Amino acid sequence: MIKFISVAWKVWAFVSPIYKDIMRIIKEIKDKGLVNEEARKAAFQDITDFMQKNGLKSVPDSVLNCSIELCYQVYLWKK
Repeated sequence: MIKFISVAWKVWAFVSPIYKDIMRIIKEIKDKGLVNEEARKAAFQDITDFMQKNGLKSVPDSVLNCSIELCYQVYLWKK
C-alpha cells in the first residue's frame, strides 16, 4: 500500500503542473466568451501548443486530445 501511495505521489507531482495549466487555459477560453466548437478548438490548440512547448513533442496528437478532453470533462464535472 505504501508503495502504491509513493508511486501515485510521484505521478501526481509530474501531472499536477500540467493539470493546473490546462485548467487555467480552459478558464481563459471560458472568460473570452467563446462557445461550443469555437471554444473547444481554441482550447485544444492552446493546450496542444503548451504541451508541445514543454517537451511533449513526441506524444501523439490522439493522446494529447484524449488528455485534453478528459481534463475538460473534469472541469465541467467540478462546476
